[in-house]
Amino acid sequence: VYDLKVKANKHMSFLPFYKAFGSIMRRKFNQSELDKYYKFVNKKHLKFLYVPKLTSKEAVIECKAHINPKQFIMVYEGEIEEAPKERIRFAGTFDDVICVFVNDRLVFYASYQEDELSYKPDSVSNRRKKEGVSHIAYGEYITLRERDKIKICLGEVPGGNFSGRLHVQLKSVEYKKDEYDDPVLHPFISGELTAEEKAKLPPSLFNLEKIPVFKFKKKEKEQR
Repeated sequence: VYDLKVKANKHMSFLPFYKAFGSIMRRKFNQSELDKYYKFVNKKHLKFLYVPKLTSKEAVIECKAHINPKQFIMVYEGEIEEAPKERIRFAGTFDDVICVFVNDRLVFYASYQEDELSYKPDSVSNRRKKEGVSHIAYGEYITLRERDKIKICLGEVPGGNFSGRLHVQLKSVEYKKDEYDDPVLHPFISGELTAEEKAKLPPSLFNLEKIPVFKFKKKEKEQR
């Protein structure tokens, strides 16, 4: 968790959130750029990403990060060990920001402030066209391979609600449609889900049949 309000030396940063975030994105989440800001380290494994609705305060408590719950980002990263051998794309939404980098290339981004960073999703859901950015956007199709490095970032700007989800869409799969004629996509998962974990994902939002699994290499100290 990085607090974009506070510099690493604990002095206040007066950059607006999206200006600071845009600089971090343009530098591809380089660690030296992240290190400019106050960091609260609490490494957590991301099995899937679905936050039905939390306050931003609850989100930082969940991460055990002792920061003011606004203008912060959470960064997850890993190296692919095994992935489906076909074209996929990321999709999803988050209040306020979600983005995915693969090998330092931005492949998916969705935000309440897309114009701020001059990024447009490759496509958007029918609901997003009618009702706005609280509904899902889609990234570009890619093929993930062994040793590909992935970074997933979530951001909260003003404080308030913190919610959203991350999907993966396989190009070869014909997905059932919801009442808005949008496909009900698989969750992006980093390991087989238990019955208890699967029960946390509503079938109205997620395709829970034959979920593709993306396995990540364990850190050396986790292997010992």
